[in-house]
Amino acid sequence: MKSQCLSRVIAGVPHRNFYEAYAKRFGHHLNEMPTEVLSWRLDALLANRVPTPSYAKNGKRARVRCEPISFRSVYYVERGRSLRTPVYKHGLLSEGDRISGPAIIEQVESTAVIGPADKCIVDKYRNLVLSIVPEKAKLARSARSAAR
Repeated sequence: MKSQCLSRVIAGVPHRNFYEAYAKRFGHHLNEMPTEVLSWRLDALLANRVPTPSYAKNGKRARVRCEPISFRSVYYVERGRSLRTPVYKHGLLSEGDRISGPAIIEQVESTAVIGPADKCIVDKYRNLVLSIVPEKAKLARSARSAAR
């Protein structure tokens, strides 16, 4: 059984080149059917060297204290209740910032939720590096805290 996938480098009139390639591959063509593109893939080669990621102008960012922009009440299943949770803006974090959970770190594309027993450190590229505590350890810590 032949796949219905057809990769084609198209130059000129797209539908004519497509029908010719389709007929060559599958032995027939569907001229009466309109061409429908379901997905596009682009492979590109650059003549320039690959850029090295930069993490700050002149090697360092100005050091600003890591402060939450707000607080929210967030429900955590492992605690069985809502906790007052600080919210940070990712763009305001600097290399070396350490955040202990619970916390929320927001950016335009995504939101990171740092659990109550977890930790986060910001690396030199401003990635969030999380240390996740296994669930059993979280529950044991929670039980010890409740017993105090």
